[in-house]
Amino acid sequence: MLTLYRGNSDAAPLDIANALRSAAVHAEAIGDNETARAFWIQARERYAALDALFEQLTGSLGNPGVAEADARLAALRY
Repeated sequence: MLTLYRGNSDAAPLDIANALRSAAVHAEAIGDNETARAFWIQARERYAALDALFEQLTGSLGNPGVAEADARLAALRY
């Protein structure tokens, strides 16, 4: 799925961020922490660019995508 989104210039930025998140979760599940870290970093960067969208969708400040990526990256450091 990630390859499809990356190859589609019309793909919504949130869809790409979510696809990266999915790939990171999968990599974690199979124990590939190095790949998981790389995907979480990419997902975090994409989520961070969507602060205004998250505020519009949730009606509150804060970015749940960035928060999750930060927590997952911190957990992967151990």
